[in-house]
Amino acid sequence: SSPPGYAYSYSAPVVRSVVPGIGSSDGGTRLLVQGLNFGLTDSHPVAYVGPTRCSASVWTDDAALTCITPAWSRGPVVAPVTVRVDGQTSEATSGAVFQFGSGK
Repeated sequence: SSPPGYAYSYSAPVVRSVVPGIGSSDGGTRLLVQGLNFGLTDSHPVAYVGPTRCSASVWTDDAALTCITPAWSRGPVVAPVTVRVDGQTSEATSGAVFQFGSGK
């Protein structure tokens, strides 16, 4: 906790890239999510593809995490990938997206 009269603030996470950028709508694609401010220690960040939480989000370091994509039943779509750490969520950007394919 903070000493009396002091407050700590942390920069919100930023997602810069997602690899691979496309996968099955059945889910199960392992993503490498890279960016900034994912935590200097493992603060249990959670990745989302669109509004849906990935399973098995695993912190690697302050600039990377991996996760497993959820299933997507609403047809092919490009969805933003965001990360939530310590109550702060990254902004959705056009450079950090995942495309659910046709479910092959």
